[in-house]
Amino acid sequence: MKANRLTLRRLKDGDRVDFVAFTEKYGNAEFVFCLRFERGQIKKLFITPKQQPDAKHRFEVDASYGATGFHLSSYTHKGMDRPWPWIHFWCEEHKAFAFSAYVPKQATHFKVQTLSSLCVTFDKEETG
Repeated sequence: MKANRLTLRRLKDGDRVDFVAFTEKYGNAEFVFCLRFERGQIKKLFITPKQQPDAKHRFEVDASYGATGFHLSSYTHKGMDRPWPWIHFWCEEHKAFAFSAYVPKQATHFKVQTLSSLCVTFDKEETG
């Protein structure tokens, strides 16, 4: 899916993004994470969905507060798989280091946390 067909949505601390982790036609969903650094600190994070036919948005997180690290995680104690970063590259669009990551197959959404490290955490819906 071309990123320019997706509308930009700016995410803030605690924002949630829902998605479908697996489809028969496209397989496992992925996201591309582009990290723009300045003077050793993350200034922006760009997130673009891949292999998700229903995706409508690409995302931007402002980290100008001075995040010094980045964490991509999931709640493994809830029985979830870990996210799987698998390809690293230079993003020409954002002029930034980027990587593509498969989402945990049990995930239904991710949340952004703007701490001293910028965190993207995959989670699943709790069922009763």
